[in-house]
Parts: sequence; C-alpha cells; structure tokens
Amino acid sequence: MRDSAYDQKSLVYRFQRHALSKGVLKPKGSYLIGCSGGADSVALFHLVRMAFPETQLALAHFNHGLRAKTAKRDELFVKKLAAQYRAPFFAGRAEKKNQKKVSIEEWARAQRYRFLSSVYQKTKQNALLLAHHADDQAETVLMRMCQGTGPRGLEAIREVLVFEKMKCVRPLLPFLKTEISHFLKEHRFAFCEDETNRSPKFLRNRIRLQVLPYLQKKINPQVARALARIPEIVRDENELIADLEEALLKKTLKSSAKNKIVLRSPVFRAAHAALQFRVLDRLVKKLDPAAGLLFEHIALIKGGLGKPAFAMDLPRGIQCKGDKRAISLERKMR
Repeated sequence: MRDSAYDQKSLVYRFQRHALSKGVLKPKGSYLIGCSGGADSVALFHLVRMAFPETQLALAHFNHGLRAKTAKRDELFVKKLAAQYRAPFFAGRAEKKNQKKVSIEEWARAQRYRFLSSVYQKTKQNALLLAHHADDQAETVLMRMCQGTGPRGLEAIREVLVFEKMKCVRPLLPFLKTEISHFLKEHRFAFCEDETNRSPKFLRNRIRLQVLPYLQKKINPQVARALARIPEIVRDENELIADLEEALLKKTLKSSAKNKIVLRSPVFRAAHAALQFRVLDRLVKKLDPAAGLLFEHIALIKGGLGKPAFAMDLPRGIQCKGDKRAISLERKMR
C-alpha cells in the first residue's frame, strides 16, 4: 500500500482531510460502524482504520431476514472482518415481520436502527458511522423531487444527525461511488455483493440503475455530484427560514396543552404564507408525531386564513379553527 500521508490524490488522504476539517471524526475516537458486508460499509471500515489508526472501531451487522440464501454469508463475512482486525462484533436479527402498512424498506430501516441504537447505547461510542455516499445523496434528492417534496425534503441525507440520542455520522457523503469502488479494487479488499441492490422493485434501485445513468449520459456526466450539492445549498437557506419560523411561533403562541394549541390570530395572519404553513406543520406534529401537512393542505390553509372564521380537518383527526382573535389546533380523542 502506498503511504497515503504523502499521496494527496488518494481517497484515504482526502477522507482524512475532510473528516478533520469538518470535525466529524476524532483521531482517537471510538466508533461503531454499521456494516452490511457490502462494498460501501467495508470501504468505510478500512478508510477509518487507515486514516485514523488510533481509533477504536466496532462492527455491527443486522440481518433483515429478507435474503435467506446470502444473509448468513454476509454475517459471517463481517464477523471474520472484525476478528481479522480485532474489532468487537455485534450481530442482530429482525423480529417477526409486522409492517403495519409501511413499505418493506421502511420496516427494515426501523428494525435496523433499533438494533444499532441498542448497541450504540450499550457500548457508549462517540458516534455510529454509516456508509452513505454522494451517489446515495443524489438518488435521495431525485426520489424526493419525484415525490413532490419541499425545501426541507431536499436536505435529504445529513452528514451528522442526532437520532433518538444516537449520533449518526456519514463521513463518506462527499465521495462518489466510483471513488469508493476504485479504493476497494486498488487495495484488493473483499466485500459481499447484495443481490437486492439490482432488484427493480425498489424505487431507489430504479433511479440508481436507470435514471442516473441516463442523466449522466444525456445531460451531465457529473450529475451525481451536482445533485449531491443541492442539500448543502438548501440547508443554509432552511436554517434562515427556521429562525424566522421560531420567531413567528414565539410571537403568536398563546397556549399549548397536550391536545390543543392556540395562536394569536392577528399576528399569525399577517405573516408570510410559507411561515404560516411551516408553523402549523410543526404544531400538528407536536400534537401527533405521526401527522404532518401535505402539499394539498397549502391551498386549504390559505383559503381558511383568508376568511374571518374557518374550520378545517387536518391529518389524523386534528382540527384547525380560527376567528379574528385566535387560531386553534386540537387533536380529537379517538
């Protein structure tokens, strides 16, 4: 292996420089890596140990129970990888399938994060490291755009995020899949192939295998990197809007209880429609975390606020009423 400390073109060097400049990794930190055995998470493990030799790494592998033929192979691979480098290894398996009207992807993701969180809390790591990269970011942006998302949805994947008291860091986010593949090939690092990554039944796979290659060929060879820049641009603007949203909420909030929130009508009605929508969406989620306003509610809310008095039904049994003095959001007990 070439000495990456002297090769500024190597991925190890650029990974190290990025992690240090952004402060996402500490040279002597202790990290848990979510490792499927696939190319990306295996590359992440090797990059961290090579760029920061004094870090303490542990590997956590989760079996979703969706690939009977190869799931055990992947688990054994990660277990051997951990043993080879004397890293603690943790394995988990999905509970009996109970999707509750959510997609397989959502169900599997929830199961995996529950397992990773339990290991993270038990081992008291500095952070959980995940292997999302720039192509994943580009795919997520395209998915959100196809679903009609707003500015918050375009923030897509965050490099650092605290999720249910678990710090998640994605230090590969600035790097392309081609760079990661070249790194693995250059150093001859083995990894497992996940056949579900080529299944057309998943929307992300169709975007990865059909949409992005078309855009790269016909529109922009660097389309993945261009799309991956959008969240960073949008995030700065969203932070400004969030400050304005917070200021409006402080000015208008009259009372807040478990099932009912009341706002001062004159001040709220005078605010910009975009801020009104964001504040109401935030309060709806406060009453019921599973709720949230959709695009079609924008016209409904604008229409209501344009009248002296109104009443409208919002998701999950939440009712919004208003007159000249107050606007209330109330969750009806079911």
